[in-house]
Amino acid sequence: MGKAKAWGGVIGFVLVVGACNSVSGNSDDTTTPSSTPAAQDATAIAIPPSAAPMTTAPAARFECRSVDTVYDGDRTCHPGGEQVIVTRAIDGDTVELADGRRIRLLGVDAPEADTCAGPGATEFTRSKVQGRAVMLHKEPGVDLDPYGRTLAYLQFGPYFATDLGNELVLEGWATPYEGGQANTTYMDNIRSSHGIAEYRPNGIYAHPCGSPKVYGDDDGDGTPDYDDHVNVDAPNLPDGSLTGGYCARKWWC
Repeated sequence: MGKAKAWGGVIGFVLVVGACNSVSGNSDDTTTPSSTPAAQDATAIAIPPSAAPMTTAPAARFECRSVDTVYDGDRTCHPGGEQVIVTRAIDGDTVELADGRRIRLLGVDAPEADTCAGPGATEFTRSKVQGRAVMLHKEPGVDLDPYGRTLAYLQFGPYFATDLGNELVLEGWATPYEGGQANTTYMDNIRSSHGIAEYRPNGIYAHPCGSPKVYGDDDGDGTPDYDDHVNVDAPNLPDGSLTGGYCARKWWC
């Protein structure tokens, strides 16, 4: 009697295990549902480009939800645009794309690669965008320059929020390109960045390629204007310890 009960328990266990495998799908059928909510969410979320160099077009396209209608170069993404890969920095303001197009940045002018600050400007652009995904934005009605290069703006970095031209100017590697085809809003921002950069000893404003401006030096002689009053003869002033016959940043000068 004991052996019969034992064999009955074993048979019952085998039947239960077989039924569980049939229900859970652990048989020869290894197919999975074609789509799940998690899979749909994963494909809908656009992933910003990573810092790792890239040589092929990214699978995901970043969608900017900004309401800007005019490209302004501020540190925010801009709607629209074309996601591309930069394969080479030709110089500070010119790059080559994976599809062979050459892009000349609108609104800025960097030194040529073979001039004093040229290698530094080229290296700056290379460090920011070469081998990476960027967003290309066109100015309405603007296409190619006389050399066949596409005139455009480029944004890079997380969420494509950083304008390459503005960064070049702000860090002293380029100047505003007046008389070009960039829009006025963008150019106003570029000029503001230039107004900051020209007082810093960076890029084209650093030795040996140049020197920064001096605060308070409106006449361009390299010193603050209040220093121009030092050692000025003042024969009509009374002699004494306060005057000494000259002005030295005194209130009456």
